Amino acid sequence: MPVELSGRERALRALRFEPVDYPPIVAGAIANVSLVCALAGRADYYEHPEEVLVEASRFLGADMAMQLAVSKSPQEWRAADAVLDEEKAR
Repeated sequence: MPVELSGRERALRALRFEPVDYPPIVAGAIANVSLVCALAGRADYYEHPEEVLVEASRFLGADMAMQLAVSKSPQEWRAADAVLDEEKAR
């Protein structure tokens, strides 16, 4: 095994339960569009949300992302507790 794996190599090896140099860093959901834009160095989140999220994750040093939470407009963002309240109301 190389001394230091690339993020892609590390993630693929970990998913195959093979030895890695250290556990992969997994990107999580960042629900603050301003923060995502600042991390990515871009202001075009609503035009290219996937690209901006990937760039923000790369900036943070993430080796992989399990799922990207993408919003096409500010109205689409909902907090997790609001979703739970809606489910309880049903």
